[in-house]
Amino acid sequence: MTMSARSQAAIVAAAGALLLSGCSSEQTTETRLPIDTYTLTGQDSVTLGNAYEWLVSDCMRRFGYTYPPTLKQASASAPAATNLALRYGISNPDAAAHNGYHHPPSGTKVAPPSVDQSEELVLDGGQDPMTAADMTPTPQERPLHNGLQIPDHGCSGEAYRTLYGNGGTPGDAPIVTTISAETFTSSRQDHRVTDAAAAWSRCMARYGHQYSAPEDPPTDDRFATPTPSRSEIATATDDVVCKQRAKFIETWNTVEIEHQNKEIQAHNAELAAVKKARENAVLTANRILADPLHKQ
Repeated sequence: MTMSARSQAAIVAAAGALLLSGCSSEQTTETRLPIDTYTLTGQDSVTLGNAYEWLVSDCMRRFGYTYPPTLKQASASAPAATNLALRYGISNPDAAAHNGYHHPPSGTKVAPPSVDQSEELVLDGGQDPMTAADMTPTPQERPLHNGLQIPDHGCSGEAYRTLYGNGGTPGDAPIVTTISAETFTSSRQDHRVTDAAAAWSRCMARYGHQYSAPEDPPTDDRFATPTPSRSEIATATDDVVCKQRAKFIETWNTVEIEHQNKEIQAHNAELAAVKKARENAVLTANRILADPLHKQ
């Protein structure tokens, strides 16, 4: 079966979304993928994020500003796992029955403290803290504030370097996200997965739904509504049933595991360094959070 251009675009979009997004527990069905060994756990992400907030807050205080840290609580400290609903499409019957293809409401996000222009200069040095090393100004070029030289890339940059070292990467390393995205796409093109997708399509047709690939229903214009309609919920419910009957997610997951194992073997040394750097960053973060001054 040949996927439509729309389906292929949906796959690419989903690959990007799964690297950047989370999903509420209502829609979470998890599995382990080999690359998960090298990704941050939910607890790691919260630990690193909270340590970063305290480092920025401490740095801003040196320059005479009160910048309260925006701290988060870990929802779970389980090992990193891949969210199937984000990666392979909706698979939870309860989520389908309640939300269709809509994401459930997310929690309220806490906005960072507001800053004026002078505070912003201290916060980021007038630069993007994520910019490359070759864009970093020399020490003589860095601005002063209250007689103190603002750190390279401001307090944000100082906090990143404390946690990750020079050239370190917040979040998952590029090699990890690249392997995750590429194996997602390559495994979807494997004949075993396309055969399962064809079986899913035939199953959906028996329920009265005409879709060529499982990536199509979520992008159906009929479902671009503020809340899920009865038609959307019915389609999503049948979608989950047909995925189960066609073993679509099970097959795709199995094939992707094969693809990831090959990629991990080919990049074993680089990934081992990634894992070590991540562990070191988490150790540094835990030491920062253990400081009695960083208790709330």
